[in-house]
Order: sequence, then C-alpha cells, then structure tokens
Amino acid sequence: MTIPRTAPSTNGPVRYAVVGLGQISQQAFLPAIARTGNSVLAALVTGTPQKAQELAAEYGVPAYSYEDYPALLASGDVDAVYVATPVFRHREFAEPALEAGIHVLVEKPMETSVEDCRAMIDAAARGGARLMVAYRLHHEPGTLELITRVRDEALVGEPRLFTAVFAQDIDEANHRGHSGFWGGPIPDMGSYPLNAVRNLFAAEPVEVHAMGVRTPGRGFDFDDTVTVTLRFPGSGWRSSRSATPPRPPSSSPWWAPAVRWRPSRASASVPRWASATP
Repeated sequence: MTIPRTAPSTNGPVRYAVVGLGQISQQAFLPAIARTGNSVLAALVTGTPQKAQELAAEYGVPAYSYEDYPALLASGDVDAVYVATPVFRHREFAEPALEAGIHVLVEKPMETSVEDCRAMIDAAARGGARLMVAYRLHHEPGTLELITRVRDEALVGEPRLFTAVFAQDIDEANHRGHSGFWGGPIPDMGSYPLNAVRNLFAAEPVEVHAMGVRTPGRGFDFDDTVTVTLRFPGSGWRSSRSATPPRPPSSSPWWAPAVRWRPSRASASVPRWASATP
C-alpha cells in the first residue's frame, strides 16, 4: 500500500508515534519523551488490545492496531515514529513511514539482514526522511568521557588490547529466544562491545574470527554463546564473548559488560558483572 507523503511539522515539538509497546518502550522511551523538551507522544501502535487500552488511557493519546498503521501514517498527526517491535518486523513498519516522509528512530539491531537494512535506507532517501538507529551509547555521557580520555587524551597510553564479556538471560518463550540468530540476543548485546572497541581504537577491524556454541538444556534455535576475536590495524586486538547464561545471578536479569583494555603503560578495568538498569 502506498501512503500519501505527509511533510513533518516544522513548528512545535516533534510528534512521535511509538510502534511496539514491549519492555523497552514502556520502561525507557515512553517515560523519556516528556523529559526531552522538544518531543511529544502523539500515538501508540500495538498488536495487543490490552496494552492499547491501558497505555492510551495512561498517556492520553490514541492507540492504533498494526492493521491501522497505514491510516496513522496518512493522518498527518505524527512527524516521526519510534519502532520497537521484534527485530524481524523493523522494516515492516519503518519502510512505509520513511516513504511517506515521516522520520524513523528504530531500535537496534536495525534489522535481520543487510537486504532489509538497505531497503530502509533506500526508503529514507526516496521519502526525504531521516532514519536513525537508537543506539544510545553514542550519546551517553559516561561512555563519551571514557572514549575521550582513553582514545583522545591518551590517559593510559596507547590502547592495544580490549576484552569484553556481556551476558543476559532470556526466556525461550520471549521472541528473542526463538527467532533465529539475527533476531536473537547475540546481535542485540554484541553491538555494545563491538561499537565500544571501534570507537576506542578509532578504526575498523581487518580480521574477524568467531565461534558459537549452544548451552545444553536450553531451547534456543541459535548459538547462544559466541566468542569473537577481531584484529585492528597496527597492534589493536579485541576479544569479546556474548552469552545467554544458563543460570544468571538472581538479583537482576540485566548485566553490564565486563570491559578490560591493555594500554601501553598502565592498566584499567570496569568490574565484571556490574549491575545495570535497562
């Protein structure tokens, strides 16, 4: 279906529709909109009627079903959409919005294939809209300070070795537990150490080696533990392990990566299994 192009409003705050009302939307994005000062919530889109009713009442905005999404895009009531559906449905909702000239902020990972990612990029070009992946650590103050001090100010010398471990337990019934490798938790969590080392070394890897295994007794349809080694130009190495552990500590299901790097004249580390919030 072709959606009529609707130019986003250039006056007033950005009017967002939130597509997909799972954990990341309810815990992070929806509460944060009111704190921005330049954005407002304009609509909700979900395939769950109960979520539609409850969250529409809580936030005072209309809720649309997935089937009614084209009508929302054609309404002129939104300037941008935040897409937080399961990864394998990102293109389904991003592409028509971009072609209609509506900006898209899409959760990471961007999609499950290069073909789908390229289709979204091409749709943004055709519609004259902006497409952005919601990878927050590019803007997170602590991360930016770490990169600046280690990479730019040489606080601990020249970074030569970077290692990271990032693990999180999920239930097999969760959509990430049975949607294949690219729809699962490894690409979701692995982007954090990968982007960290690319920014820390200010370079792209020239060699990649990876090995994956499946945890006995778990019902995942993909390798749930993956170890990756990257070689960067010069003397830079990075080793990373992303995993869905069999029995995580019981205090919290969310875990920050253990990060270590080996500089030329000193050593520094972030404690392993530092508790974090989503």
